Amino acid sequence: MEGQLLHKSVVSTGLLIVGTALTIGACARPLHRPLQAPAADLSAELWNDPIDLGTRDLFHGPGGTALVPRAVTYTFVARKTSGTNPGYDVRDPEGRTWSVKLGEESQSEVTVSRILWALGFHQPPTYHVERWQLAESDTREQPAGRFRTELPGHEAVAEWSWYDNPFIGSRPFAALVTINLLVKNWDLKTPNNKVYLVEHADA
Repeated sequence: MEGQLLHKSVVSTGLLIVGTALTIGACARPLHRPLQAPAADLSAELWNDPIDLGTRDLFHGPGGTALVPRAVTYTFVARKTSGTNPGYDVRDPEGRTWSVKLGEESQSEVTVSRILWALGFHQPPTYHVERWQLAESDTREQPAGRFRTELPGHEAVAEWSWYDNPFIGSRPFAALVTINLLVKNWDLKTPNNKVYLVEHADA
């Protein structure tokens, strides 16, 4: 369900952008502009003014210290089958599931995620883990990787396209494109952009 957002009385959606600092590629496809400029409340699903920047923990990101992956043994769930970098889905001893990316992108992706979060764009909890182990693996000690999980009450329900979405024409979307150009992110593809349903505790 590309380019669409979900609206419910007790649930709001947030958009998640994950970037990796690689090499920029040409984006020649035309953008499909909406008939009207995006409403302010709609843009908030992509970006919020980071007025609390002075108190944000930019080292640990939106997950803070509470979700930092520990140097423990993780249980294998599934092998990553897409993208150019190897990886796994794993489960920690507390039962939380993590998407782990290995390879050169693992560190730069976390760095770009912190930059985007500092500027107000919604991001998932991501961490760079130097040492960790995978149970029932021929090589128990694993290389450093990017660990990503979802916050409680956040459910990924769809993807959105860079070329057809309701944010085109808004300042937050223009800023997002500019940031990706500045960090030389060439991986601008739809599967990297998620639509999340976010449940509010007071709903």
